[in-house]
Amino acid sequence: MPLLSDDKATHLSHVILDSLLGAPGVTPKTDRESILREVKRILHAELHVEEEVDSAARKKLASLSRQLPEGSPEWEVRYQAYFREEMNRRGRLFIGA
Repeated sequence: MPLLSDDKATHLSHVILDSLLGAPGVTPKTDRESILREVKRILHAELHVEEEVDSAARKKLASLSRQLPEGSPEWEVRYQAYFREEMNRRGRLFIGA
């Protein structure tokens, strides 16, 4: 199941574009619809990466010799560490808890 519905992605792409166009010194080099499509494509691509990273982190947790209950404090700490490690491995900046 996608993390972001098409309607939400469309809305968010409009919010992002409006914010960018409202910034001083920003002049678009193409039409609004092309920019919206690209913003939406980037949103979906980045969310896909996060889904893959989440899956990799969960796989590492499942492979531990001592199984940790999901949601436990130790599971959360290890999940965040594995998630951050996988994001770094992919060259992505992760800003999280």
